[in-house]
Amino acid sequence: MHRFANPARFQRIANAVLPWFAAATALLLTLGLYFALFDSPADYQQGETVRIMYVHVPSAWMALFVLQLHRCRQRRRAHLAPSPGRRGGALRPRRSGLASPFWRW
Repeated sequence: MHRFANPARFQRIANAVLPWFAAATALLLTLGLYFALFDSPADYQQGETVRIMYVHVPSAWMALFVLQLHRCRQRRRAHLAPSPGRRGGALRPRRSGLASPFWRW
């Protein structure tokens, strides 16, 4: 595994596999959206409207995850003192913490 620590070698391998992974991602995303939105059966109570949950729930979880990453990043920078070049200074992590749904933790 240590041989991939060489940036030139890693970049050469990454450039070789990137088009293949990009194509596989596009194909699987297209198939997943098709099966979730068009091929899934309708619910017996909610009918066709239940299919929005296949898109809404994962995107909501992703938004919460990104919000938590932002909060952790801001907390790591909390020790920095306010300076004229940095607006908000140490007050910034508190703002992102209050905006987070997990701010009580």
